[in-house]
Parts: sequence; C-alpha cells; structure tokens
Amino acid sequence: MIERGRDQIRRAVDERVKAGKYEEALKLAEDSETLCDFAGINRLDEIVYDSWAKKQIAAQQWEAAADRYAIALERVSASSLLRNNVEYLAQEWARAVYTKGGREAVATVTKLLMVKFPGIESVSASGAPAVIGDVLTAILVRFEWHDDCPRVRNRDALL
Repeated sequence: MIERGRDQIRRAVDERVKAGKYEEALKLAEDSETLCDFAGINRLDEIVYDSWAKKQIAAQQWEAAADRYAIALERVSASSLLRNNVEYLAQEWARAVYTKGGREAVATVTKLLMVKFPGIESVSASGAPAVIGDVLTAILVRFEWHDDCPRVRNRDALL
C-alpha cells in the first residue's frame, strides 16, 4: 500500500515537471516527504530542481540555472546528482561564453561559479576545455610544422 502511494506521488510530481509547473511539483515533493519514506532514492525535490535547471541550461539561461542549483544544494547538500550537474552547467556555460567573449568571459563566469558553489572545487577548472583548443591552435600555428614530422602528423585531430 505504501509503495503504491509513493508511485502515485512520483507520477504526480513527474506530471507537473513535464508540464513545466516546477513550483507545484516542489510543493508536492516537499509535502510528500513527511508522508512517505523515500530513503535510498533521489529525493523528489532533488529531481524537480534538477529538471528545472536542465530546462534553463537548454535555453541557455545560465545564471538562472546556477541560481536554481544553488537553491537546490542548500536544501539537498549531499546530492551527487546536483553536484555533478553543477559541473556540467559550469562546463557548458564556459563553452558558450568563450565563443562570444574569449578567455576573459570564461574567467568571469568561473569566478562567479566559484563564489556561488564554494564546495564544488571542479568548477574552478570548468573553463579549461573551452580554452585549451584555442591555446593548442595558437601553439601549432606559431610553429611551422612539416607533414613528414611523425609527432604532428595528426595535428588536425588535436584541434
């Protein structure tokens, strides 16, 4: 009986998330925590926050997604799901701003994320992949490579 009640609550939360009614889904998830034991699985509010932030990431609403994850982590601090997806947000945001503003834009975003998520050390390196390609290109272009040099024969694959 309890299992059926949990399934009904999950479905109701999921329906609201799919409809974009995140605040309603959160309210239902929070209210249900006192009624049902969801131990051993992702908390329902954790899933709602994550879905909401992912939708914002898809719409390139970077700062809103970061705010959503910050709120979620205040509530569900030990969530590996949320922490991993903060890392993903940081990587994608850095990649997006790099194309428009270069290294300086990546540095600005990285600093913002380090302040917002001090407990997630990996956000400090989130901009590295976006910048590495640029640096590698600059190095390869600066030198005159020869096609007969075996170490750089596949330089295009590096770029």
